[in-house]
Amino acid sequence: FFDMPLTESEVRAKLIDPALRKAGWDMDTQVSMEYYINDGRVKIKNGKGKRGEKEFIDYLLCIRWNIPFAVIEAKDETHSVGAGMQQGMGYAKRMDLPMVFSSNGKGFLFRDNTNPEGPVETEIGMDEMPSPD
Repeated sequence: FFDMPLTESEVRAKLIDPALRKAGWDMDTQVSMEYYINDGRVKIKNGKGKRGEKEFIDYLLCIRWNIPFAVIEAKDETHSVGAGMQQGMGYAKRMDLPMVFSSNGKGFLFRDNTNPEGPVETEIGMDEMPSPD
């Protein structure tokens, strides 16, 4: 009972949110949680349309109000640190954002797409989250 892994919601609330605050992120003006990027695909079956699930980014990081530059994809503790990277990369590509983070609460996998030599991925600790500066 006491060794149960944290759920994604618990990882976000207990580990990722505090890491962002500690790094100097303003949770009200620089961080959008569950940022919806679409209303869900419409699927046609038997001539009737039905909307699928909405897609959202776990965290959208903004350097200033409404100027996004990175996403964080969170996973529960049963996943690896980088398990959300592919999903986060897809969101970042659709929004034309240069940086992606994936986390399971034990660390971050950070991908920087701004390097002219090609993307660079680095695993960093929870206390090494970069500041907005």
